Amino acid sequence: MDEKMCELLLRSFDANLTPDEQILLDEALAISDTLRLEQEQIKIVRDAIGQGASHSFRPFFAERVMQRIQSSVKSYERLDPFFESLMAAFRPVMIAAGVLIAIMLSYNAVRHDGALMAGVLTEPDVSLEEAFDPVYDWIQE
Repeated sequence: MDEKMCELLLRSFDANLTPDEQILLDEALAISDTLRLEQEQIKIVRDAIGQGASHSFRPFFAERVMQRIQSSVKSYERLDPFFESLMAAFRPVMIAAGVLIAIMLSYNAVRHDGALMAGVLTEPDVSLEEAFDPVYDWIQE
């Protein structure tokens, strides 16, 4: 069976063929048993699909499916009430902690004259003598 004849056969079900194409298809159907068998199989499948589609879907089927999909997505997006209240309680704490970290980083940058980023993020190394050396005079008394 020729590919062109198969294409003509399939197109003959969905659209009108030109007169030349129709004559060519009719001649091929008269000659080829396999092409006639293919035509019958296509007719049977198309009839079965046409009859089954009208009985299987009730009105507004697509709208109902979309509503079910949207409701299932919303149920997954919604958190448990306990976790929602927990998030509401700790949100101000998280904001305050972020502000405190920003202030501490700024203070550290100013204290080290902003020379090095390492000075901003870490404390300088402290020797043992500096750690035990009293900083204030009143401690020595």
